[in-house]
Amino acid sequence: MPQSAAVISGLQRMVLYETRARYFLVGSNQAQTKHRVLKIDRTEPKDLVIIDDKHVYSQQEVRDLLSRLDLGNRTKMAQKGPSGLSRAVTAVGVVGFVRFLEGYYMVLITKRRKMADIGGHSIYKIEDTTMIYIPNDSVRVAHPDEARYVRIFQNMDLSSNFYFSHSYDLSHSLQHNLTLLRRPYGQWATEAGDGEDQAAEAPERRDGFDIFEDEGLPAQVVYGVRAEPYSKYVWNGNLLRRVKDVVHPDWLLYIIHGFCGQSKLLIYGRPVHVTLIARRSSKFAGTRFLKRGANCEGDVANEVETEQMVHDASVMSFRVGSYSSYVQTRGSVPLYWSQDISTMMPKPPIRLDQADPYAHVAALHFDQMLQRFGSPIIILNLVKKREKRKHEKILSEELHPAIINLNQFLPQQHGIEYIAWDMARYTKSKLCNVLDRLSMIAENVVKRTGFFVNRADFYCHALHPDERWGDLGGSISGAGRAQTGVLRTNCVDCLDRTNTAQFMVGKCALAYQLYALGMIDKPKLQFDTDCVRLFEELYEDHGDTLSLQYGGSQLVHRVKTYRKIAPWTQHSKDIMQTLSRYYSNAFSDADRQDAINLFLQVYQPVENRPHLWDLPTDFYLHQKSTMALPADRRSYTLWWSEGVLSYLPIALDQVPCEQTMKKLAVKRVNRLDESVDIYAEFFRPYELTSFDDTFCKAMTNSAREFMPKTVGVDPSPFTVRKPEETAKSVLGNKSTKEETLVQRKTAASAPPPPSEEAISSSSEDDSEEERDDDAAASVSQRSTPVKLWSADSGEGARAHEESQQQQPQQQPQQQQQHPAFKEPYGLNLATVPAEQDLLIYERFARLGESQQRRAAKSEHLHLPNVTRLRAERSSPPAGTTKDWLAAVMNDSAAAPANGSWARPPARNDTSMTRWDSPAAAAMGPASAVNPWDVMLCVSGTAIACENAIVVAIIIYTPALRTPMFALVGSLATADLLSGVGLVVNFVLRYAVPSQALSLATVGFLVASFAASIISLLAITVDRYLSLYDALAYYSEKTLQRTRAMLLATWGASLLLGLLPVLGWNCLRRPAACSVVRPLTRGNLTLLAAAFFVIFALMLMLYLQICKIVWRHAHQIALQRHFFAASHYVATKKGVSTLAIVLGTFGASWLPFAVYCLVGEREYPPVYTYATLLPATYNSMINPIIYAYRNAEIQRSIYLLLCGCFRPNAAYRSGSPSEV
Repeated sequence: MPQSAAVISGLQRMVLYETRARYFLVGSNQAQTKHRVLKIDRTEPKDLVIIDDKHVYSQQEVRDLLSRLDLGNRTKMAQKGPSGLSRAVTAVGVVGFVRFLEGYYMVLITKRRKMADIGGHSIYKIEDTTMIYIPNDSVRVAHPDEARYVRIFQNMDLSSNFYFSHSYDLSHSLQHNLTLLRRPYGQWATEAGDGEDQAAEAPERRDGFDIFEDEGLPAQVVYGVRAEPYSKYVWNGNLLRRVKDVVHPDWLLYIIHGFCGQSKLLIYGRPVHVTLIARRSSKFAGTRFLKRGANCEGDVANEVETEQMVHDASVMSFRVGSYSSYVQTRGSVPLYWSQDISTMMPKPPIRLDQADPYAHVAALHFDQMLQRFGSPIIILNLVKKREKRKHEKILSEELHPAIINLNQFLPQQHGIEYIAWDMARYTKSKLCNVLDRLSMIAENVVKRTGFFVNRADFYCHALHPDERWGDLGGSISGAGRAQTGVLRTNCVDCLDRTNTAQFMVGKCALAYQLYALGMIDKPKLQFDTDCVRLFEELYEDHGDTLSLQYGGSQLVHRVKTYRKIAPWTQHSKDIMQTLSRYYSNAFSDADRQDAINLFLQVYQPVENRPHLWDLPTDFYLHQKSTMALPADRRSYTLWWSEGVLSYLPIALDQVPCEQTMKKLAVKRVNRLDESVDIYAEFFRPYELTSFDDTFCKAMTNSAREFMPKTVGVDPSPFTVRKPEETAKSVLGNKSTKEETLVQRKTAASAPPPPSEEAISSSSEDDSEEERDDDAAASVSQRSTPVKLWSADSGEGARAHEESQQQQPQQQPQQQQQHPAFKEPYGLNLATVPAEQDLLIYERFARLGESQQRRAAKSEHLHLPNVTRLRAERSSPPAGTTKDWLAAVMNDSAAAPANGSWARPPARNDTSMTRWDSPAAAAMGPASAVNPWDVMLCVSGTAIACENAIVVAIIIYTPALRTPMFALVGSLATADLLSGVGLVVNFVLRYAVPSQALSLATVGFLVASFAASIISLLAITVDRYLSLYDALAYYSEKTLQRTRAMLLATWGASLLLGLLPVLGWNCLRRPAACSVVRPLTRGNLTLLAAAFFVIFALMLMLYLQICKIVWRHAHQIALQRHFFAASHYVATKKGVSTLAIVLGTFGASWLPFAVYCLVGEREYPPVYTYATLLPATYNSMINPIIYAYRNAEIQRSIYLLLCGCFRPNAAYRSGSPSEV
C-alpha cells in the first residue's frame, strides 16, 4: 500500500506588487520553481474582489508577466503621477482580510522566527506584520470612526505568541496528524485530477527525473494528505472566510495563539527534543474578569490545550523516527457564571448568572471533548472547598451535581470522572506535601488515559520490565500506543494552581514517554535532575505566557512556591505580579477585550449601528443562539452528538469513517514531488544554505545550561544534583553570562592540566605590565612536563609509601584541617606530594590568578582590592618541601626564609567585600571622592533646608496645628532627617571611616526614608476620609485617628531602621549582601515589598478619590446647569493634580525599588547610585507639593520674609481636599 505524507504549502515566499488599479500578490515555494499570482482589485471602495487563475507559473513566466504588467501600466497612465508596477512589500504569509467602515485591509506576515522543529516540519512565530489598505485613494470614502477601529484592531499584537507552520497542522495534536498518515486512502484518493494539479506536475516532469522510471520500474507513489484545521484553535479563520472558497488552499495560512517552546535534552550525547505547544481557543476568548464560565454553545473561557511532545532528534522522519505526545487541557468551569468588576476589589464576588438544572451548557462542552479526545474525561477541580464566605465553593457546589446528572445517561465505562481537591488548603498546611499528592493524582490519570507513541515496545522493555507499564490505559496496537481520553484541570482563573498541577501530570507523562522511547530503565523522574529542571522551566515559560494573555501578568505562584524552596526575592516578585494583574484587570482588560472581539470578527462594524466602544457589554456577541429559539433543541438525556458513543473510548475525530474523511483532501503524487518531500523542504538541496539558516531556532532551554559545573560528575540528565552542582540554580538565581563563561572555562581547563600554549593563551587578554611581572615565574614552568600524581603508578606510589612511613603521626591532623582536597584535586594532600606535583599546583595557581584577573575586569574592580592566590616562585624555598606545603595549607602569614607567599582568602575574610555602594557609607577607606556621593550630599543639603523651613513654620504657627498639617509636618520632619542623614553619610564616609558609625547611619537613612513614604500614605488616607466622610472630619475622632497614624508611621519606620543595626546586615556574611551594602538581600527585599504595598494602597485610594470627585461634580452639574462647564474644568484640573502627585512619587521611587528586587550584588555600584539619586528627589519635591502650594503656609512665609511675622495671627484652616 502506498505511504502517506502531509502536503506542504507551495506558497512560502510572497511579494506584493501594486499598480493604481490592482495589487498583484506573487507567491512561490521555497525553491522558487512554482509560482502563483493573486489579483486584487483596488477600484472597489467597499467590496473585496480577488481573482486566482489557479495557474502554476514557472520563474521565467512570472518575470514575463510582471514585465508586461509594468509596461502596460506605464503606457496607459504615464500622464497621472506614479505609474508602472512597483514592489510594495515582501511577506511570508497572509493572515487575512478585514473591513471596518471603509474598504478592506490586507494583513501580511513580514517577519518570522523559527521556534521548533518536529520531524523536519518547522514551526514559526510571527515577528512582524503589516496592514495594507486595498482601495485606491481616488475611490476611498472616508469615515470619521475608521481610524479608531484600526487602532483597536492593531491593539491585537500579532507579534506576541502567534504561530504557524507551512507543513504541519498546529490546530491538531501529533497523535491526530500521525494517525492520518496511517489510514487507507485508496478509495478517497484522486489522481491529481484537476487541471491545476496537472499543471503543477508538468514542470516537475520536465525539470526532474525519477530513477525508478529510468530503470523501467513503476514510480513510487504516495498519498498527499491535507486536513481541515480544527476551527476552535484557529484565530484567523474569520479573516480568511471571504477568500476561502475563491483561492487555492496554498494561500490559506492558519495561525494559532498560545505558546510554543522546545528544549534540548542530551542523554550522553543523544539529542532528545522536548516540545510544548499550547493552543488557546478562539471561541469565547477574552480577558480574566470579562470572560468567565461558558457561553450557550459550550465554549468556555481560557480554554487551552497543552501538548508535550518528545522525540529522538537524531532521526527526523515521521515514518522511521520515534515520537511521543501527551495532551491535557485547562478551561473555566463550564457553567453560566461571572464576577462583578464594577467594584474596585481584587476578588470580586462570584455569581451564577443563569440556572441550568439539566446541565445543558456542561453537556455541550463535554460533547466537544468526547468528539476530540474520546473517553475517559477526567476533571481535576482545584477550587477551594472550605471558606468563611462562599466564593469559590459556589462553583464546586454547582459543577459536581451537573456531572452526576450527565453521567447517569452515559455507559458506566465511559463516564466522566470527577476529582475535587482543595489545593490552596493543602498548601497552607505544614503537614501536607502538595506535590506528593499531585504526583499520586498524576500517576492515576496517566494510567487511565495512556499516551501516544508511534512505535511498538522496544526490546529494552523486556530487559527492564516495569510493573506499571502493563497497567497503562489507552489504545494499544502493533504500531504503538494512542491516548484515549484527557485530563481537564481547572481552578477559578486556571492560571497558577492549574499550571502547577499540569506540570506534575506532564512530569509523570514525560517519564513514561522517555521509558517508551528507550531512554530510561524505569518510568520515574526525580526532582533536582537536569531533565526535570529543564522541563520545569519550559512549563514556567508556558504558564507565564498563558497568564499574561488571560490575566495580564505572569504566574504568581510557581512550582518552587509549592515546593516551598522559593527564595526571598520570589515573594517580592509575587507581590509585583499580583499588583500587575490587578492593574491590568482594572484598566487595560476592556481595551484588550475590544481588540480580541474585533480581530476574531465577533463584532463587525456596520453603518447606523452602535459602535464597539458604545456597547455596554459584549454578552450578546458571544451568546448568539440566545437571540432566537433553536429549531432542533438537543436532548437532555442523549446529550452527545451522533456517532460519538459508537467508537468510544477512541475519539470520533480520529476514526477513519465517512464523516471524518470528508474533512480531508487526498491525492496521489510522486514520492519526490515538492509538495510532500519534507527532506527537500528542510535541507533545501537546490540552493546554497548555511547552518544558521537550516538548524537555527529559538530553543527555550538546553540541557547544557543545567549540566554540572564540577568536572568528573555524571553528566546524565537523570542524576539528582544539589543546587550548587548545576550551572543554573534550582532556586532561580540565574548567573550572569560572564560568570557562566568563567565557570565553563574553569571546568574545561581542569583535566588535563594546561600546557604551555594554554597558559600563554589564557593570559593573552591581560595587560603587558601583568605579563612582565609574571615572566620570571613562568620560565621554569615551560620546561616542566605535565604529569598528574597518582598513588597507583610508578614513582608517585613509592613516594606515597615513603611519606606514609615517615610521617604517620601528622596524617590525622592534616586530614582534619583539609578534608576536602581529594575531591577537587584528585589526590590526597594530607601527605607530602612529589616535587613535580608541586609544580603542577603552581600552574593551577597561575591559571586561577588569570581567571580572577578577568573576573575582576568584568566587574570593574581594582586588582589591589582583590585577594589573589599567587605563586611567587617556581620551586619551594630553602628547606623541606613539608615545611613549605604546611605553610601554604595552613594559611600562615609568616614566610620561609627565602621568600614570601601570599595568603589565600579565608571563608569569612571581609577584605574581598567592596564597600563602594552609596549606602555602605565608610565601611572602608576611600581613595578619592566619588562624584555620585557629592551629588547625594548636595541633594541632602537642599532637602534639609527646604523641609526645615516647613517644620519651623508649622511649629511656630498655632493656627497650623491641625490634623492635616500635623501629617504634613510629619512628612517634612521625615524628609528633613533624610537630608541630614545623606550629609552625615558623606562626612562619615570620607572624614571618619568607621563601620559602627556607618552602620548606624544606614539604619538612620532607612528609618527616615521609610517615615517619609509612610507619611505620604497617611496623608493620602486623610485626604480620602475628608471626602468620604466630610461631615465628621472635624470631630474628635479625626484627632485620635491622626495620632494613631503618626504613632504607627514612626513606630514602623523605627523598627525598619533598627533591623540592620540589630544584626540583619552582611558585615560578616559578604555573600548575603545586596546592591545596597551592608543591607542583606532579604532586608532589601522586605523594604522593596513594603514600598510596593504602600504604592498600591495609594493608587487605590487616589482612584477612589477621583471617583468621589467626579460623582460630586456630576451632582453639582445637575443642580447648576449654567455652572456645569466651569465646574468640570476645575474637577479635571484637580484630578490631573492628583495624577501628578502620584506620578511624581512613582517616578522617583519605582526605579530604585525595582532594582532592589532584580539587582545582584555583583552589579556595578553606578546602577545603585543612578536609581537612588532620583529617589532622594522625592523628598525635595514633597515640600513643594504638600506645603509651599498651600495658601496659609505661603502667607506665613511672606510674613516671615517681610519681618512682620505674627505667630498668633488667626488663619483659616482648610481641609485636606483643599490642600
